[in-house]
Amino acid sequence: MTLPPGKYSGIVKNPFQGESFSKLGTFRGLLELRSPAEKGFILSEYGRVAGAYARDSDESFRGDEALNYFRHHGRVLSGEEQEFESEYILRSYSEQEFQEALEFCMQHDLITTNEISSEPAAASHDDGGLRSILKQPGVIAVMAFFEGFAVKSFGDADFEQVAAIAEDFLRAGKRISTDLNKEGLTQILLESQNRKCIIAPYGDLNICLVTTAEANLGMLRLAINRIQTELK
Repeated sequence: MTLPPGKYSGIVKNPFQGESFSKLGTFRGLLELRSPAEKGFILSEYGRVAGAYARDSDESFRGDEALNYFRHHGRVLSGEEQEFESEYILRSYSEQEFQEALEFCMQHDLITTNEISSEPAAASHDDGGLRSILKQPGVIAVMAFFEGFAVKSFGDADFEQVAAIAEDFLRAGKRISTDLNKEGLTQILLESQNRKCIIAPYGDLNICLVTTAEANLGMLRLAINRIQTELK
């Protein structure tokens, strides 16, 4: 039995430095260490570390020992004095894939007992604001996202895919806004023959709405402005 490959979901810096680990509150899957001198992974379920494995040139570590390895030891490139910040490839799992990975960890003695939990980045945001948007005529789905991760979502959509695409559009929009000397991007609107998509700031997050082509943009802008104001 091997670990499921999962779905590539981006790259995150060392999750045990700064605020990086807070992003895992919305992630279920594998964090695969990307390093020329080390190998390993962390199995995470929405901020809870379920399993871990690490190996360097000298020895290997399993379970809690691997977790402590990731958390505490300094990373220095072999033969050099230059330290570097570790990067992890994110591979998101379905429920079935996660259970298969958990079974793999159990079979190979990789289960951790030293759990780490984190709250989603939007823990302070009230669900009521997003639910009120979903009730607007023509709204199919609404989502709060952060760095390409769906933090809170309601409605009918593939939110992992929508979050990743929305993040790409947001970054592109910010670059274009800066190039045009237009600071303070307030909203991005995408329209097609049968759908509309609106991306806007939402406190320390951003929101993305997917609507029908007939949805009233004026009413939606008023609704977005209302929930943005409620967060201030």
